[in-house]
Amino acid sequence: MKKAILFTLLSFLFTLTTVNATTLGKDKLKMLKAAGMYSNGDYEGALRVYKEVYNDDKQNQKDPELLYLMGRCYLDLNRTTEAVEFLENAYKIDPKVDKELTLRLG
Repeated sequence: MKKAILFTLLSFLFTLTTVNATTLGKDKLKMLKAAGMYSNGDYEGALRVYKEVYNDDKQNQKDPELLYLMGRCYLDLNRTTEAVEFLENAYKIDPKVDKELTLRLG
């Protein structure tokens, strides 16, 4: 049980490191909430929150980290068409946004 809690906590902390500073402005709490949801396997919930952040500010729609995170959620939900769209847009803005981006794009 302790190992499971520790693993969840470490996964959550690891996911937090992927949150881009440009997104952390007023949407910091939402991004942290979504990261926690994702770490716990709630991809639909995480995506819902990421979409809120995406729609909150036009600038967020150009944030490669947010686009990557949304694409990752879509991919985990087996929604490949949407995943590819968001992952490709993230790649166009910053090909190095995440070391796994090119792997996820295939």
